[in-house]
Amino acid sequence: KKLLQMLPTSQEAELISSYKGEMQLAPAEQFLSQIISVPFYAARISCMYSKRFFETDIGDVIFDLQVLMEACAGIKGCKRFPIVLQMILQIGNYLNYGTPKGSAAGFMLESLSQLAGCKSFDRSTTLLQYIAILIEEKDPGLGSFVQELSICSKAAKTDVNDVESKLKGFTNSINNIRIEIESMRSDSTNKVLSEDAVLFIENMEKFLQTSSAQVAQLTETFRGVKQDLKTIAELFGEPADFKPTEDRKST
Repeated sequence: KKLLQMLPTSQEAELISSYKGEMQLAPAEQFLSQIISVPFYAARISCMYSKRFFETDIGDVIFDLQVLMEACAGIKGCKRFPIVLQMILQIGNYLNYGTPKGSAAGFMLESLSQLAGCKSFDRSTTLLQYIAILIEEKDPGLGSFVQELSICSKAAKTDVNDVESKLKGFTNSINNIRIEIESMRSDSTNKVLSEDAVLFIENMEKFLQTSSAQVAQLTETFRGVKQDLKTIAELFGEPADFKPTEDRKST
């Protein structure tokens, strides 16, 4: 990226390449002189930067999508979690008996973050601890939902918007490389390309072929993940565009 920012303008490149003076160029100008001596130097560096961006972030996106898919599958397949939520609702209605909140049919998921802050009269036990004790006494196996949904702690740290942004960035990088390669071929119509330029173009075209297929597959996977997230949000009575706050994530 820094090298891209350092590239000389067309006027600067022309001045450096046409210099015939007796005095030796300064180190900076010598460096630029070496760069502009490479055919299609600007296009090559742009392609290399786009390729590096892709290779650096693609692994993170694959990992994030895998975590989100496992979390969605875990939530949809966990039979114990809804039972625990039902238990929490019953306890909440009992505690709020005689008030407008005493006959609630449900609650928002963000309310779960309040369980740890609600304490007994002697301040020794939180409502969350009481629920954990109650689960252990009534149905010890019910508490295994925590292990079943352990992947959700990783998923909570995943920014879906960031994943989507990176996928769009991959598409932009691929398009940029394709444009630069087409430009190189167009400019060389009446020229004989050097062996290294031909090899560079061939390597980039191979990269375009594999990366385009990979991004298409990941984009399709991401659409499925977004649909799963929407389905799960609606399943728990949350809006379709449900986005976790920091409190929800910590829960």
